[in-house]
Amino acid sequence: MADQKNMEDKLKVEEELRLLYQVTTQDLVFFKQQQWSVTNYVLLLYAAVVGFTQLSEQTTSCERFVLCVLATVLGASGIVILWKQEKSIAARHDRLDKIRKLFTKTFCLAWRSQHNAPDSSAIAYLLGIVMGVGVLVLWWFVFAKPLIAS
Repeated sequence: MADQKNMEDKLKVEEELRLLYQVTTQDLVFFKQQQWSVTNYVLLLYAAVVGFTQLSEQTTSCERFVLCVLATVLGASGIVILWKQEKSIAARHDRLDKIRKLFTKTFCLAWRSQHNAPDSSAIAYLLGIVMGVGVLVLWWFVFAKPLIAS
């Protein structure tokens, strides 16, 4: 009776670990996709502001300034979202490390590879830099480099 109970508990724990592992890896995929989506939308917003100000001959300097400030605030918000997602990614990696320690020796040996590189935050840094440089380019195009001669 006790052996059957122990076996049921062991199977339950194995199933819970499998489920947690699966959910965690799906979370990682989602967060990484969201980082790219946020960056794409921010850059699209930058392009829209530049395009609008370049094609509209009747925008005043004040209107251009307000649009640039709005785009800058939204870009900064995008960078904050990137860093929050990066923290969530780091938490999921920690969780995966803890889960893998509970898996069998066979799984751990199969998981390890001499080519496994630790996951880094380099992509998040790159995307943040792209957004930061993008806002500088936006301000330059809107104020210093009019494409349409008046």
